Amino acid sequence: MGSIDSRLTRLENDPDSDFIELRGGGRFWYEPHELYKSFFLYYMSCLGSDYRGEERPPTPPIFEAIAQAEDREAAMSKVSPSWRNWRTDHRVKSAFDLDVLVDEGRIEPFDWVRYIHDHSPDGPHDYPGRVQDTEVGDDG
Repeated sequence: MGSIDSRLTRLENDPDSDFIELRGGGRFWYEPHELYKSFFLYYMSCLGSDYRGEERPPTPPIFEAIAQAEDREAAMSKVSPSWRNWRTDHRVKSAFDLDVLVDEGRIEPFDWVRYIHDHSPDGPHDYPGRVQDTEVGDDG
């Protein structure tokens, strides 16, 4: 299996790997060609979960790494160069509020189903996962 040093050297020399510098001096290693799983596939999974009102799958580690990055903006730009336009550039698929992630280091879910329904030209619509605002009636 080899020593930890030889495995780390192989990882550092692997042209298919990259890393994010973390606060405290650590590194989070990832494979750029696998990022679609953390962005697009996770996004698609969350669309279904949000629509049905179900719990989302666990957060992909890349987002946790960005939240803990030494330079969150540089880390986000490294993994998704056009992230700044994530709400309008539909090539960027994210189930998280990327502005909050970069600015505050918090992982905050972004519910596209609710956003689309609430901003529809026809007005808000109901869907299975939508939490309805209830009016309190006069019971007495």
